[in-house]
Amino acid sequence: MSPRLYRHISKNVQAVSLVLDIEARSLRDAIAKNNQDVEQIRIRSYLLQLGAYAECRLLKLLNEPQAFLNDEIDKINLAPTQLEKWKRTVEVAFRKHYAVPAAALVVPHISHTAESRYTTLLDILESDLDLAIRIRNKLAHGQWAYPLNANCNAVDQDMFQLLSSLNALELFLTRRLITSFLDIILDLVVSKPTFERDFDHHMNSIEMIRLQKSNRSYDLWKQRLVDRRAR
Repeated sequence: MSPRLYRHISKNVQAVSLVLDIEARSLRDAIAKNNQDVEQIRIRSYLLQLGAYAECRLLKLLNEPQAFLNDEIDKINLAPTQLEKWKRTVEVAFRKHYAVPAAALVVPHISHTAESRYTTLLDILESDLDLAIRIRNKLAHGQWAYPLNANCNAVDQDMFQLLSSLNALELFLTRRLITSFLDIILDLVVSKPTFERDFDHHMNSIEMIRLQKSNRSYDLWKQRLVDRRAR
């Protein structure tokens, strides 16, 4: 991977990050004005860009200097979906880190601590990041009001319910969670001592974000934005 290509990928990440910042301001403004129709459109627009951000950040991670070999990147890119690419990235990173080329990533091939960390990271992908990764394709194909199933012959009811229930605060927290998650994987592939030293710190950040997503009141957060605009 050439340094020039890595710079181009990094510029893409910066550009998408800026777009997300702009979308966030527009979304907050719609909420402060109590304009629910615009808020719903802005939520979908932010979610579309959040999926692009996650994809760009993953590409940058794969091309980090000293991180992955070309054949490892090829293996990851052969995954059929974005979520599977993330999972495969975690798997390849763990195999490199713990020198387990083929055996299952379980005890006794890796320690109990390592197995626990591996399953924890996969759980974060499934529980916290899957929606942002999967929904991007629906939105990119114009399915903003009613996401359709794979055959485009019926509404995907599960996705519809998820999309209808999303709020801005949850999406802003998900962006932070993506960043913390990628920090863990970067440490994993670049610096073994840093990964061992900082894993709990990054996980504490992720758990705090998860708690905020579960417990922080969206209605109170929204009302503060409305009151601030009124003042």
